[in-house]
Amino acid sequence: MKLPGHDAIARQADEHLVTHRVRLPRKVVERPIRQVAKRLLLALAVLVATALIVYADHDGYNEQAKADRITANNLGTSKRDRRHRALAGKVRSVTFTAVHQVVDKAKHIVAEDLTRPFAPREKLGKNTNRRLAAWTKGVTAEAFDSVSERRGSALTLVNAAYTSQAAPCCRVLGRRKGDRLHCTRCGAVWQADHAAAINVLERDGDPDITLHTSHTRVKQLIQERADRRRTRLPVQDSSTLVRRAKNAIPAAALNE
Repeated sequence: MKLPGHDAIARQADEHLVTHRVRLPRKVVERPIRQVAKRLLLALAVLVATALIVYADHDGYNEQAKADRITANNLGTSKRDRRHRALAGKVRSVTFTAVHQVVDKAKHIVAEDLTRPFAPREKLGKNTNRRLAAWTKGVTAEAFDSVSERRGSALTLVNAAYTSQAAPCCRVLGRRKGDRLHCTRCGAVWQADHAAAINVLERDGDPDITLHTSHTRVKQLIQERADRRRTRLPVQDSSTLVRRAKNAIPAAALNE
């Protein structure tokens, strides 16, 4: 139903309408060559700025200066040094306690000469050097010397060459397998430390194997004595009769 005057009102409304044309901005697309050039310029600017900073503070980027700062401030080794001091203190305490226990039972101590340094024929590896450095022979030698002097015990040092490789039962050079020493003549099995202790005790008073006898001469003497005993010829060296070891440890006992 159309109301009166409706057409006139509609025409008036159309006359007042304003039409606007909206123009959207077009997307600006640069050429790829220009984009690459801008990025290269930006990277070059960053590189130049970094070079200027390094040049202005070159001492801070010097490797030697960095190493000097680490050494001066003990950076990076404090934890390692703390562990090393704790381990060294524990080893020292255990070693001195053991030496005191030995002195409680013995007035005369015969021990290997542990003061000689290692003289390797070839360059050793990193692991071998680490193991040798961790060996406590220096602490043991110091403990024997200090405790025996303070408590009035006699200390005799003997040559340590081949003490843990000679079988006390037949006095021949045995075959080592770990901590066991196998006699190549009678087949007896010794605990290497036990055999070494017997050999060290027998070295006391041996006129041919002195403290400064070379290890090659010691080996030669051991072999010569073993050959003469095997052929039942009299021993020609000047060594006197020494204590015989009769108590080899059976292999079954070592396995237990």
